[in-house]
Amino acid sequence: MAGILNLHGETFAHFAELSRDAMLALDVQGRILWLNAQTERMFGYPRQELIGRPIEIVIPEPPLGCRKDGSRFAIESVLTPVEGREGPITLAVVHEEWWRPAFESSAIGIAMGDASGRFLATNAAYQQMLGYTEAEFSSISPSSTSCTRMTAVRTSR
Repeated sequence: MAGILNLHGETFAHFAELSRDAMLALDVQGRILWLNAQTERMFGYPRQELIGRPIEIVIPEPPLGCRKDGSRFAIESVLTPVEGREGPITLAVVHEEWWRPAFESSAIGIAMGDASGRFLATNAAYQQMLGYTEAEFSSISPSSTSCTRMTAVRTSR
């Protein structure tokens, strides 16, 4: 599988071994054809135990990864369909969401939004500070969270 892509005489696999992200090549059924060394480190499996196995062994459900010891952790992944030498494959690039535990456990209220002003995520401290649930934040924009409501929540403690 080392020759899945050829870039100016060097194989993709050679460059992928240097990556800090886990990288896997999957067949059309989602079985692992190839993986880099970071995949072994991230998930705790030796390469030979993953080749031929379904991707669900390490990514049972998005956005969670599962290590060999059974521990689960937040991940982000990008899947890219590619035409390989032996037919279509999917390249998966996976990295651990190192920021999520700090975001969720912070005593400081934190919110993330997109360019259109929609809330993408809020932590518990932010929800408590403004008095909205996570579900309510998903249906409102930051401009609708008034200073009056924020003041009322602060003074009611």
